[in-house]
Amino acid sequence: FFKNNGMELIDVRRIDPKGGSIRCIVQLTSGSRKQSKSINKLLKIELDLKIHDSETIKEFGIKLNNIKKELLKIVKNLKFKGKKIAGYGASVGVTTVLYNFGLSKELLDFIVDDNTSRQNLYSPGLHIPVLSPKELIEQKIDYVIILAWQYSEPIIKKNQAFLNQGGHFIKFLP
Repeated sequence: FFKNNGMELIDVRRIDPKGGSIRCIVQLTSGSRKQSKSINKLLKIELDLKIHDSETIKEFGIKLNNIKKELLKIVKNLKFKGKKIAGYGASVGVTTVLYNFGLSKELLDFIVDDNTSRQNLYSPGLHIPVLSPKELIEQKIDYVIILAWQYSEPIIKKNQAFLNQGGHFIKFLP
């Protein structure tokens, strides 16, 4: 991609955001910076993990599909029993999770998010209300699915009052 656009990769770094990301640093092909050893190190990791192998991608898809089936089975069973269920997290990435895992407004009473700019709005396309986390207690939610899975620990820590009233968190990723 970079070569086709007159650029070259000169450095790559693994970073924490979004559950683990890769930051690439590029320059114009005519640039003077040398290529970092980090590129070959990361390429070796990718080869060892067989990321470029179609079978690896198929296995990953099967694993995600199995997680989806199990999650939907649990959530539908809880809804059948009359339980109130909310989601936690309303980012762009969470929207992808909602669609891919079949989590609709029929299954989620609402979503909460700590970011006040997302509250009192609706999730894109699915139109699930996005509210403040205080609603978990006020509306006596029974279960919360942690949609922003990469932030599970801080979400649970800051919502001890929800747990103390008998609420439960559902972690399904990773």
